[in-house]
Amino acid sequence: QDMPRTRMRIELRILDPEEPKPEGQEADEEEGRDGKPKRRKGKLVQDPYKVPPDSELELTVILCYENMPMKFVHAPRFPKRKSYSWWCILGDTEVDELVSIKKAIIPTRARAERRVSFQFCSPAEEVGETFTLSVLLMSDSFFGLDQQLDLSITTEEPAAA
Repeated sequence: QDMPRTRMRIELRILDPEEPKPEGQEADEEEGRDGKPKRRKGKLVQDPYKVPPDSELELTVILCYENMPMKFVHAPRFPKRKSYSWWCILGDTEVDELVSIKKAIIPTRARAERRVSFQFCSPAEEVGETFTLSVLLMSDSFFGLDQQLDLSITTEEPAAA
């Protein structure tokens, strides 16, 4: 069995505005049948990423293995068998700012994917400005397998319909 080879792709969505809830409806009703929160709908943005100012965005990082990696790490001083996981980090490297960090365990089954979603807002006052975010994928067990993907997002006024 081999060291893990990961593939990382991204999807950027402009989320539809949330509709105000009627007074009798509670937040519990926002969950789907499986107990997970309902996914908000949004418009997929293609590269080059152009978004309206002060809009709510969702960046989804899709992770999968390109091979069938080993299930456990060789860690002789660890008290039990050590499985590995990944840290998916969203940040702005220009100003050294962390936006969000999430832990992901990618299934080792063939063609299985893990989706990690980050929600954030585009800048409100800087129309026409481009900001760069970096997505970093870091292993909690291996050296040298880290990946970084930079994406440039430009704010622009929506075209009049």
